Amino acid sequence: MAQVVSLDEPNEQDPIDQGVEPLIRLNADDPSYDIWKKIREDISEGREPGPINIQRFTGGFPWQGMLTFFHLPVALTPEDLQAGQVEVAIFGAEMYNGMRVQSYGPMEMRAPMHVWIFI
Repeated sequence: MAQVVSLDEPNEQDPIDQGVEPLIRLNADDPSYDIWKKIREDISEGREPGPINIQRFTGGFPWQGMLTFFHLPVALTPEDLQAGQVEVAIFGAEMYNGMRVQSYGPMEMRAPMHVWIFI
């Protein structure tokens, strides 16, 4: 059984004036409004060779979308590697030897829970 407790008793709460909404609405005209669900415009057919960002949406949380190491661009073809002058390619680098919480390492590299590590 769950119990919801208010921090204020009903007689301590500030009454809401007539005609005033009890919430603050976001500005729908702001360009960053709902940016998390805006599909990127640079995903198109006939792209130039080179590493690409394979995330479908602009922005979003680090654990959303396709998991890539450090959210870096991906080269899908040998032409992408050559055009991007890529010197190092990482694939299939997951390792698990049975040590405690070692299995979280590869996932944390691909989809870190902290955005601030990329700053």
